[in-house]
Amino acid sequence: MRIYKIYIYLIVLSVLHISCYLNHNELKVAPVFSDHMVLQQKSDVTIWGSGNPGYNIEVTSSWGEKSKNKIAEDGSWNVLLKTPKYGGPYEVKIISGEKEIIFEDVMKLIFGTTSYLPYQPRMLLGNINVLSIPYVIYDLAIIGIAAFIWFLFNFIIKYTKIGKLLLSVINDREMSSALGINVNKFFIYTFTFGCLLGCLGGAVSAPMISVVPGIGVEVIVLAFAVVVTGGLGSVTGAAIGALFIGLARTTAIFLCSTIRIIYCFFCYGNHTFI
Repeated sequence: MRIYKIYIYLIVLSVLHISCYLNHNELKVAPVFSDHMVLQQKSDVTIWGSGNPGYNIEVTSSWGEKSKNKIAEDGSWNVLLKTPKYGGPYEVKIISGEKEIIFEDVMKLIFGTTSYLPYQPRMLLGNINVLSIPYVIYDLAIIGIAAFIWFLFNFIIKYTKIGKLLLSVINDREMSSALGINVNKFFIYTFTFGCLLGCLGGAVSAPMISVVPGIGVEVIVLAFAVVVTGGLGSVTGAAIGALFIGLARTTAIFLCSTIRIIYCFFCYGNHTFI
């Protein structure tokens, strides 16, 4: 009985060894490359990975560029691929032997993939002491800008004809259309002003954070949490929600930085102001 256990043990070890060997020699690409990736425009981009030693590796693109190389003895490989000017989406195909990897929706950037921190506005305005605590004047100015925008839009929505028509369109699109309101025009105007506010928010917050491709992902999550927490269609609720989310985020980072990822989901999952 004992000899059978030894045989089974040896068979399991052999299977694991073969699987590890096959997995080691499998065509792989570095984790930084994936679908929807962004590459620097008009440059030579290095793509690397691992595969079967001695095999040829070929990288082709849907914009017409092709590059070849040979996998080294240690299983590593790298190729240079020329990228065109901005555009997309494109496709990149990596072939070695009978195996291939395809990346879809590859994009090219206009401004490149290097992060940039425009610190000059913050440095220009300097600091101010409040109760013996130094604050950056630029950061306080952003609070003032946000308060002004809240006051302006709160006044427009509550006390002007355009604001009341907008609320009517938001609450009941069909009835508003039946009353003669051009619903599509209001949607276009609202979308346009929303884009302008988004551009303004990105411009004023850029000196506080590094501008990098994909930066909008984190901002979208925070904005969604603020809107849902404050209540849809309420400017005041959004302001209160932003204050609540900001305090919750700061507290989470100060007390336990590992939970800062889930704080916003907890906030809008358990609180609604309006």
